[in-house]
Amino acid sequence: LITEDAVKAVMNSDTNSISHIKTMAHQTVNRRDVNWIKENGQCMDNIRPGKSTIPGAGRGAFANGYMPEGSLVAPAPLLNIVDKDILTMYDDEDEVFGRQLLVNYCFGHQDSKLLFCPQSNAVLINHCSGRMGAVGECGEEGPNAKLKWSEWDPDNSEWLGYSIEEIESKTASSMRGLSLEIVATRDIKKGEEVFIDYGENWEEAWQNHVENWEPQEYDESDFQPLTSMDNSDLRTIEEQATKPYPANLQNACFYDYDDAKEETEEELSMDGTDFVTDDGIEKERNVWPCEVVEIAKESTGKTVCTVRVLQENQTIRITNYPAESITFKMRPYSSDLHLQNAFRHSPEIDDALFPNQWKTQNQGFT
Repeated sequence: LITEDAVKAVMNSDTNSISHIKTMAHQTVNRRDVNWIKENGQCMDNIRPGKSTIPGAGRGAFANGYMPEGSLVAPAPLLNIVDKDILTMYDDEDEVFGRQLLVNYCFGHQDSKLLFCPQSNAVLINHCSGRMGAVGECGEEGPNAKLKWSEWDPDNSEWLGYSIEEIESKTASSMRGLSLEIVATRDIKKGEEVFIDYGENWEEAWQNHVENWEPQEYDESDFQPLTSMDNSDLRTIEEQATKPYPANLQNACFYDYDDAKEETEEELSMDGTDFVTDDGIEKERNVWPCEVVEIAKESTGKTVCTVRVLQENQTIRITNYPAESITFKMRPYSSDLHLQNAFRHSPEIDDALFPNQWKTQNQGFT
């Protein structure tokens, strides 16, 4: 379950996306042993990530193998947010200017304040419907999968009968329940992209967004695309005092060293000669915000640096660090996903599946 403290812990973190995921996991997931997983676990490798067949949609979910009609595509154990208003964002003058990106990856209902966030790769699955002119229109057959309440979660039947107040109480007591699952509505071939229907309200919201969206104006000193910067643009902290990077960009360094994880107030030091990635820095996941302290050119022509890697609980100073292991990343909340007019709307659970007692019109909410 997602408590308000758990959401704040993730949203306030200054570390990279991997750290965000770890923070959420440690805040919300019960750890199980191998025997429990063997007895109760569900298959997670029916789908894999890949570039979506929908232009501009980013990543999607693709079948790893043949899945017959009615079979499980992906389990979706849920984290419960009892009031989606906690994801509302405010500016310095306490005016609402948007909602957190998490909204786009949690299921909801237009008449409820509840949100249900999948803890699985089910979040990869994109929208497609058979409605005329629909976003991601997939023909008369419609999507090849659908949502349903899971049959494998023993707590589902009890939790589906709870009121909002009971769910809120149990969530506050660190209890969890409720799981969805995605099942195939027709035979799905290996390599085929999997789609579900996010609902007419989501579709209408997206169409309105596309029709009314206007790009924001910005100053070049405030924003530059990542592709505009490379290693030839590296600057030390001292150099940035007179020639700063664009406000939306920062350096990030490859760092994957297990011996320096103990929290300490002292700055750690080490040699970085061997800090070279196997497949290149752009494909590396173990990257952290960093600062370039010094830049030097060796007699071989190789550029090496002294950097300070900025982890959540400590700073590591690394000398003889190869410049090719330094890249540029967007600063937190500075990408186009976090623009004030960026799209925010939850995929919706079908009205026939959504319990009436969870609808705010039955709870006295406005």
